[in-house]
Amino acid sequence: MSKEVFRFKRFTISQSNSPFKIGTDGVLAGALCPLNNPSNILDIGTGTGLIALMLAQRCNAEIDTIEINEIAYKQAKENFENSPWLDRLTIHHCSLQSFKPNKKYGLIISNPPYFQNSLKSDSESKNTARHTDSLTPVELVRYSKHLLSNSGKLCVIYPVEEGKQMVEFAQESGLYCSRIVNIKPTPEKESKRLFLEFQLTEIETKIEELIIEQNGRHQYSDDYLELTKEFYLAF
Repeated sequence: MSKEVFRFKRFTISQSNSPFKIGTDGVLAGALCPLNNPSNILDIGTGTGLIALMLAQRCNAEIDTIEINEIAYKQAKENFENSPWLDRLTIHHCSLQSFKPNKKYGLIISNPPYFQNSLKSDSESKNTARHTDSLTPVELVRYSKHLLSNSGKLCVIYPVEEGKQMVEFAQESGLYCSRIVNIKPTPEKESKRLFLEFQLTEIETKIEELIIEQNGRHQYSDDYLELTKEFYLAF
C-alpha cells in the first residue's frame, strides 16, 4: 500500500502533501463517534478529511470541517471532491476561533493537537499538527460549547493525561463527560488514549475499554475488527 494514498472500502485518502498523516487515533475517532441522527456535524481540524469522510459514510448529516493549515486544507478539499459525499461536505480554511457559523451542531468531533510541552520541530506545519499552541483544550471546550445544540455531543481523542485535563476543563465550563473509552494497545499495557464524549447536561459517565491488538502484532481484537470492519479493506 502506498504511503501517499490510503484506500478504504468506500473512499480514498491522498496524504502526500499534508502534514497530518492517517493514524489509528483518527480512525478510532471516526468509528467511535455516536450518531443519533444529527442533522449537522462539525469536524475541527480535519487534516486529510479522514474523520469527516468516515462520518459521511456512516450517516446522512451535513458535515462542516475546519482546517487552519493551508496545505492540509487543499489536500482535504481534494479528498472530499473525490468522495461519493461531496454534496454533504464543506471545508472552511480558518481557525476555530474565527469560525462563525449560523447554525448549531448535533455532533462536534476533533482529533486535536496534544503535545503541550515536547520539543518542537523546524517545520511550522508539523508544529501546528502536533502542538496545542493553535488550539488549546480550554479553547476547544469554550468554542465548542457555544456551537453545540442542546442535545449535541462533543467528542475528542487525547493521550491519557491530556484527556484527564480535558475532562476537568470541560466540567468547569459546563460541559460534562458522558462517556470515556480507555484505549489500550494490548491487554497487558496501560491505556494510551482516551476517547471522550461531552454534553451540556450532567449524567453518570459511562466507562468502556477498547483493546486494539489481542494476541500479537497486527492480531487485532474482535472489538477493534467489529468497530472498523466497514472501513478497512483488509477486514
